[in-house]
Order: sequence, then structure tokens, then C-alpha cells
Amino acid sequence: MNEKIFTISANNASAIVNVLAYEDYARLKRRYMAAGIDDRPSFEAFYAECSKTLEMNMLPYEAWKCGYYLIADLFDDNERNGTPCDEEARFNQAVGELLAMLNNRK
Repeated sequence: MNEKIFTISANNASAIVNVLAYEDYARLKRRYMAAGIDDRPSFEAFYAECSKTLEMNMLPYEAWKCGYYLIADLFDDNERNGTPCDEEARFNQAVGELLAMLNNRK
């Protein structure tokens, strides 16, 4: 089997981490929120969460670290703007909208 080596930029690596691991970060952050912890999960906690479902050596450690900061900032912005981007938040928003529709129907 031929292995090919590719070079990607730091920005592309961060984008790849964002696509791969946003849900992992969101799941971890929601657990923190449920426990009453307002702080961001640490990079180490994020890395451990991702390692449960992803092959971590597919990207360098530094790429995961850059991606972590991108995801954390993006998540905070989405929460502040009220635009849910993770599965749990979208589900909660859909349930809220459904309940509002049912209440308006009465």
C-alpha cells in the first residue's frame, strides 16, 4: 500500500479539528455546565474526550491545540448569539419551539 504524505497549513488543521471534534467539545462543555462549572474545559480534558472517538495521531498535537482554541471561541460565540451548533442545543431548541407552537395553538 502506498502511503502519501500531505502538508496542511495550521489554519487548515484547525478547521479539520473543528469539523471532527466540535461535538466532542460541546458534549464536554455541556457536562461542565450541568455541573455548574462556568469555565471552559481544559485542553487536556478536550484531548481526552476526543481520544474516546477519534484517532488522535492523525494530526500533530499542536494542530489539536490550535483547533481547541478555535472550537472553544466558536462555541462561546454561538452560545452568546443564541445559534446552537451542537446536537444537544439544536434538540433543546427544537423541543422549545414545538412546545411554543403547542401552547400557541390552545
